[in-house]
Amino acid sequence: MVRDALAFGGAVRTDIQFVDGFRGTQEIRTNPPAVASVTYAHPFQVHFPNGRFFAVGTYKGAAVAGCSAQMAGRWSAYTGGVKANGDYFCTTEKVDAFGVGAKPSLRLAHAACGAQGGWGAYLDGERVSCRAAWATTTAISVGVALETAAPAGTIPADRNIDVIHRELEFHSAYLDVWAPMAPNARRVDPRYVVEVPGPRRVRSFLGVLD
Repeated sequence: MVRDALAFGGAVRTDIQFVDGFRGTQEIRTNPPAVASVTYAHPFQVHFPNGRFFAVGTYKGAAVAGCSAQMAGRWSAYTGGVKANGDYFCTTEKVDAFGVGAKPSLRLAHAACGAQGGWGAYLDGERVSCRAAWATTTAISVGVALETAAPAGTIPADRNIDVIHRELEFHSAYLDVWAPMAPNARRVDPRYVVEVPGPRRVRSFLGVLD
């Protein structure tokens, strides 16, 4: 998800190239009450040059750039990213789809859709999006995170959201093999915690407050 102000915690793998697939599961651990103008998200992304990316994940809260508000109920599913022309997009794919303890599988893959090939997003084995207009066939990094997003001019308070990503693997188009994500970098705002207990697992959560 993209908003004007973010608090986040996550992990990325940046020393890779020629990635044409990324897969794993996402365990939702919390379901906080919605707060006006705030959006929570658990993104699962592949990244391209020049700041472009494609994501599938879960969110709840305020509306953002094409994704409708989901202020009550459970977590909804979305796809989003930054296109080749620099424009951000977001689409709500499933409403109130997942509650606490749900473990949906996620996958992003090139050559999965479109007459000329493109990037497809899969949720529990179902293709929920096809972006045939992407200008690149491979990604240069992959990442998972949690985010708390708020409008410009505000400081988004850290919220009690907790997510575990498991079975994380990327596919090398060059070698034609699946390999563990094995994150080599963490991106964490104050008070969020990111743990990497193994090469295929990342847990992001809010630590104990004073």
